Formats: sequence, C-alpha cells, structure tokens
Amino acid sequence: MGEAYLLSRGIAPERDLDQALAAMSMRESAVWMKKNYGLQEDPERIVADILKSVEERYRMQAPLKPGVRKFLDKCRAERIPMCVVTATPKRYAVPALKRQGVLELFQFVLDCEELPGGKHRPDVYDQASTRLGVPTEFCVVFEDAAHAQQTASRAGYYVIGVDDLSEKIPVADRLAFCDRFIYSFEELSLRDGVLTGGEYGNQGSAETF
Repeated sequence: MGEAYLLSRGIAPERDLDQALAAMSMRESAVWMKKNYGLQEDPERIVADILKSVEERYRMQAPLKPGVRKFLDKCRAERIPMCVVTATPKRYAVPALKRQGVLELFQFVLDCEELPGGKHRPDVYDQASTRLGVPTEFCVVFEDAAHAQQTASRAGYYVIGVDDLSEKIPVADRLAFCDRFIYSFEELSLRDGVLTGGEYGNQGSAETF
C-alpha cells in the first residue's frame, strides 16, 4: 500500500520499498516515506490516506488463502485455541474475517498498533501466547512475511512459513527460520492432534500439538 500511495502522487517508489516498510508500524512507515521521498503531508495524513485504501480492500476484496477455511475447521474440531496476530489495524482486519465467516473460529484478534516495531519484535507473539494461555514452545505461528518468520523463530515459536506473492525474499533464504514451509494450506493435514504436510522444512515429518 505504501507503493500504491507514492504512485498515486506521481512518485516512483524504490524497487524494494515493501521490504523496507515490512517491519515498521503504519506511523513508522509514514515518517520514513515522508523523510525519504520529501512528502509534504504530515505522517498522520499519510497514514489516514493509506488506511482508507487498506480499509476498502479488506472490507470488499481480501480473500482467504486456499485451504484456510478447511484447515481452521479441523483445528477447531481438535479444540486447538487460535487467534489472529496481524500488522493490519484490528478495525480493518475484523470486518474482513467476519465477511469470510471465520471470525468466530478465533478467540481474539491482536494487532500491532500499540507495539513499536510491529512483528520485527516478539512482543505481539508473546502477548498472544499469554492471552491464549499456551506456553511459547507449544504455539504454532503461521507467517507469510520473512521478517516475521525470523522474529517468531528466534523467540522460540514453532514457525510454519506460508508462501505469498508479496514476499520477495527467496524461499531458500526463509527456510532457516521455518520449521515447516507451505505454498498452500491445502498441503496440511491434521488428525488426532498430529500435523503433517509441507514441502520444505521438516519435510515428511509429523508434529503433535
């Protein structure tokens, strides 16, 4: 969305802008863009304009990844407590989850708005595990962003990397921080608490949760 914002103002963004902004909060991104691209708007105005576009996409367009609903239903059947940890402000993420009919499958939705550094720091994951009442070593984190995979892994979480077109870092460079890696949730199987599937990482192995 940062790239789209700059283009809408006739400014050509740098090639790796998304990667530069990935670990920042919305306000941190706005301050960074104002400084590096000489924007006249103050950070609050930049954030407001970007969030307007984010809200529209989440409210009307954002789909679930393939296989997600079926996998979530399996987790619920196994009575596995689940939550959403997102860098997107909760006021935009919740309507999207509700529209897709999956909001009720999660115990809560936690965003990074009040946590400096977003998913570049483990605070948001630690807060989520505490609220779930599940120790770090028994939590599974599904992440499609390389910086977030690295953060969660270093904090001691079991990380399942999920492929996404927005992530430009090669899969091979992400595997060091992923216990398992998938291109689609359709690859995963969960039965009697045993998770299998995934082309990389602990390929062919099974984990019990």
